[in-house]
Amino acid sequence: MAWVNEPELAGDISEALSHASEADRLVGNDAWTSVCELYFKALNRFWNALAAHQGEPGRADTPSFVVLLQSLSTQDQRALLTGEELSSLVGLTPEVMDHSVLKARGYRPGHQIAAALFKEATERHRSLRRALAETTGREGSENLNRVLKRLAEFLFVIRSNIAHGEKIPYTPDFEKAKRDEEVSRLAVPVLQLIVRALHTRADAGAR
Repeated sequence: MAWVNEPELAGDISEALSHASEADRLVGNDAWTSVCELYFKALNRFWNALAAHQGEPGRADTPSFVVLLQSLSTQDQRALLTGEELSSLVGLTPEVMDHSVLKARGYRPGHQIAAALFKEATERHRSLRRALAETTGREGSENLNRVLKRLAEFLFVIRSNIAHGEKIPYTPDFEKAKRDEEVSRLAVPVLQLIVRALHTRADAGAR
């Protein structure tokens, strides 16, 4: 039995699938940021359920997300990492900045971002890009786990940027909503792959 089908997790899994269903319904009918947030809510339920199942209910979100991705089948992991969905997101330019880094460095919206700060703030995005490039053609769970860790860290940056509702400018007059929509539009297909892989396992266990 897959962990998603453990009886004690039924409530969390049901909530996760409910968020995912609502997100599916809104695709094409609402803002990409709203859809993205719903998929993240679904994944949050999934990773909290897995943490509880593993006896670590207080585990922090990012490591819980990493473990969730690592819990996918090898087939689903490879489909996720080699698909056009992730390639499109990782290829986005300019790179996605981590707003928590900007805030920690005292950056104020509307001011030009120094090159060194931009490099620091985009490290998660660039780390994932490097990991994917280095893993191409390599076999082994160690390589997969390393890239999945980078992916979870990067997606969590996107989640946090949207959730905090703070400005992530690239030019002094850049509109936050436009950038959030651009990033979310590319992130949604990646999140869908993850949620659907988990949903499939839940459906299979219910038969």
